[in-house]
Amino acid sequence: MADSLQPIVCCLGQPVAGNPTQYMMEQAFIAAGLDWRYLTLEVPPDKLADAIRGTKEQIAFYASTPAYRGVLELHDRGELQPELTRMSKEGKWAEMANVIDDELLGLIAIVGDPQSVGKGLVERWAGTYDRLSLYTTYKIDAPVIAETIAAIRTADAASSS
Repeated sequence: MADSLQPIVCCLGQPVAGNPTQYMMEQAFIAAGLDWRYLTLEVPPDKLADAIRGTKEQIAFYASTPAYRGVLELHDRGELQPELTRMSKEGKWAEMANVIDDELLGLIAIVGDPQSVGKGLVERWAGTYDRLSLYTTYKIDAPVIAETIAAIRTADAASSS
């Protein structure tokens, strides 16, 4: 990690969090010589259940395509891809999220309060990023983003010392 904290780039959209593209894009960034990362951001506690459901839906949607089988295989879950493809062809979009269990969710996304997310991101990616992008599958308030960024900076400073 550099002596000063790199810029944090925030891209907020809906739906985009929990996207398995995160892993693939990070690998593309590495191949291109870029030290960038995607970031999945949590929500306030009163919206956490909706955010988890939305993130699982987004993971299931992307994982239903053959191109994302590699992401699932990385986590020993490759067998889910054909099942999710079948479900998508049957129009079972709502049910697909039920295939994504909490363990897989935690392998792809970081879920928690702003302090936990900030610390978790630094623990997972310390020394490998120059920029972070914040993605959510839900509307998020600016103070939550600011609190998460502050937690990232605090955790980053602690990991650099």
